[in-house]
Amino acid sequence: LLGSVKRIQAPLFLLYGGRDAIVKPAQAAEMPDAAPPHATFSIVPGASHLTLFLRRDVQERIARWFASQLQG
Repeated sequence: LLGSVKRIQAPLFLLYGGRDAIVKPAQAAEMPDAAPPHATFSIVPGASHLTLFLRRDVQERIARWFASQLQG
């Protein structure tokens, strides 16, 4: 993924859980440098790989990001 993510031209929101056991936080931290400049990156403290999208604050953040992409 690190070698190919920079080629993504579509809007890109990279969202990771700070307690993810599948994609470790250290691995996620490599993404901002590997991603294209237009990508949005965030690590959510306390979230795991499975609980990340169950959190209301994360759902709201994703909704705001999508809305901004549709307006932009």
